[in-house]
Order: sequence, then C-alpha cells, then structure tokens
Amino acid sequence: MLDLSVEKRVNSNLAVASVVLSIVGILGTAIGFFGFMGALMAASPLGAVGGGGILLISLLLGVIGTVLQLVVVYQWGGALNTNLANLRLLLSHLIAHAGDETERVNYQNGLDLLAGMGVSTVLFWGYILLHLVSVILPGGLGRLVGFAAFVFIALYLNSVFRLTDAVQDLRQKLVAHVLGEDPDLPPKRIRHRNLFLSLVFMVLTLGIYWLFLLYNLTAEINAYLDDDQAVRRRILEDLA
Repeated sequence: MLDLSVEKRVNSNLAVASVVLSIVGILGTAIGFFGFMGALMAASPLGAVGGGGILLISLLLGVIGTVLQLVVVYQWGGALNTNLANLRLLLSHLIAHAGDETERVNYQNGLDLLAGMGVSTVLFWGYILLHLVSVILPGGLGRLVGFAAFVFIALYLNSVFRLTDAVQDLRQKLVAHVLGEDPDLPPKRIRHRNLFLSLVFMVLTLGIYWLFLLYNLTAEINAYLDDDQAVRRRILEDLA
C-alpha cells in the first residue's frame, strides 16, 4: 500500500513557550524600566540594580520568545509543504488506478490545481536576512530595508493562508468523490484568514492578535494533519 504516513507537525509546546515568554518579556521590561527609572530619581542604587536586572532578564526572555516564534512560523510552512506533497502523491496514485478516463481527468485536474502551490522558505529566510541588515544599517536606509523585510514576512504568511484554504477545499472534494457524501466528511479545521485583516488586527491590538494567531494556527494545522492522515487511510483502504 502507498505510504503517506509521514507528516511534519508544528511543535505546539514551542508555540505555547513563545507566547508565554513574549508576554513575560513585555511585562517584565515595562516593570524593570519603570523600576530602574524610579530608583534613579529616588537616588536608590539598590533599587536601580534590581530594576536594571529585571529589565535585562526580561529583554533576554523577550528575545528568546521571538526566536521561538520564528521557529514556529517556519514550521507552519514545513508542515503544510509536507502535507501538500502527500496530497500530490495521493492524487498521482488515484490517477494511476482510475477506473475510467473521466475519473482520471478529474484527479488530474485536482493535481493541476496544486501546481505551483506551496510555502516558499525563500520568503522566510529573506525576511530574517533583511531584518538583520535593517538593524545594522543607519537611518532611512535601515527603515527601507526593514520595510522590505516586513513585505517578505507578509508574503510568507499570505502563502500559508492561501495553502491552508487550497488543500482543505481539495480534500473535501476528494473525500466526497471517492468515499461519497456522508456525515463523516472531515470538518475544515483551519479557519480562512485574510492577510490584510490579520495585519490590521495585529496593529489595533498592539501585537496581542499575533500571539493569539501563533497559538491558534499551530493547533489548527496539527488538528488538520491528524484528520488528513485518517482520511488518506480511508481512501487507500477503499481502493484496496
């Protein structure tokens, strides 16, 4: 039997840790900063040391949280690309074992829809590189490179959102065609998301929506992968 069991999961523990560390880092930085400044104004060396220590530790936790966020975001693309490859393998298998020409054409059309789809890691690494360069470059040039980095990560997120919609839509049609319409059709685990609205929510909530998205999308992708493995087994068993 065709083996389509290999899937890459997004590490949900990393997602939780990144959110917690980011929140602690932000709150701790605020507490440490105001504590440090208050101690300076009160001419309290001990208070300044304590406030400065909290500030440094919080900044370090924030940096660690940011790194973990980037790892999770990168894993989104890896998990979806692996799932996409499995879907292509399944469709190729169905084409090879199609009962008639109509079925073969239908499966081929599904495979054609996936052509050119995928989450580009070039966009992710481009963001990392441009962001690091923007920190080094001074003034307006640094801001310009920083904006380019923002465009890269926005395009990466958009490709993630588009791919989740595409693979779920095709899976629903494939299951209905092969197994027939029944109440056991898997639900769409990953919600449809619009890049522009997501960016607006991130700005309006001062980044809180991003932390919510980081955890929620991770959970949704993993739930979808669990469902998809079960669906592929049913399809292959039905064809056996």
